[in-house]
Amino acid sequence: MENGQEKKSYQSSLLYSLVGSSSEDEEHPLFSLISPEKKDGWCSAPFCKYPQEIIIQLNNPSKLSQINITLHEYKIPSKIDFYYFYPQETDENNKLDINNIPFIKMGYIIPNSNNKSNFKLREFKKIKINQDVLFIKFILHKNYINLENKYDQVSIISLDFLGNELDTDFELNLNNIENNDNNKYSEKNLDEICVMKLKEIKSSLDLCVKKEKYDNAKIFRELYQRVKLLGEKISNLSEYKFKCIETNEFDKCKKIQNDIDRIKKLISEVNGNYIDNEDDNHEEKKKYINDKDKNNNNKAEEDPFK
Repeated sequence: MENGQEKKSYQSSLLYSLVGSSSEDEEHPLFSLISPEKKDGWCSAPFCKYPQEIIIQLNNPSKLSQINITLHEYKIPSKIDFYYFYPQETDENNKLDINNIPFIKMGYIIPNSNNKSNFKLREFKKIKINQDVLFIKFILHKNYINLENKYDQVSIISLDFLGNELDTDFELNLNNIENNDNNKYSEKNLDEICVMKLKEIKSSLDLCVKKEKYDNAKIFRELYQRVKLLGEKISNLSEYKFKCIETNEFDKCKKIQNDIDRIKKLISEVNGNYIDNEDDNHEEKKKYINDKDKNNNNKAEEDPFK
């Protein structure tokens, strides 16, 4: 597929959705980056493993010209690598593994450690880009060490992508997206409740794709990623709890366990079943037609001339 033509002659903020991240803090989930109510952005889990990753999908294929990124005042990565992916003609005929996209590196930045500002100022970066893009990946390397960052986390306060949507007939067909469980977002380390819920959601997602209900399928795909992030949060909290046990910090252990129980409850309450309202409507319509035909037959039996 040839690259598309720009729809607009001026730059605008591009809409995007969040595919996933390696981890997230309970109070600063990945969703915070697009939530108008959240002002403190995304933060990695306490004592997370590095590097951390964030994957983002632009709502439409676009000519990306600039990335604006605001970093936390002390939860600062020592380096951020930027990668992109834009589908080519051959990609349309093959399944695209959402967890193993062949990203291409665009470049990197080295944020300031913020020692001079005594960790009071947030750093705002403008990264100039000139590339056709659909997916973007950030790789955040280990945080700068400072006394403020007690749990060795990294954080992004806000993201903004500037550019122009491309005039192309390419559509990301969910039939061409295949989740692969043998990857870094695998289910093997997730809680049993989370695994069962993911299977339930995946079954609904597959059913939506089979019925060509792609809007519903997209909702279940995002729900799948969200529940998976919650499961990874449980895994990270469990590791953190184990470290607190080793240091005899039992008050923290109790709080962490309460958080784990609360997240498990949230997962169990997620409705992962697909209900086809159109099928229900079809049955209602069928019943209505049968009743109507029955009434018409009864009327036909009467002699109107008597």
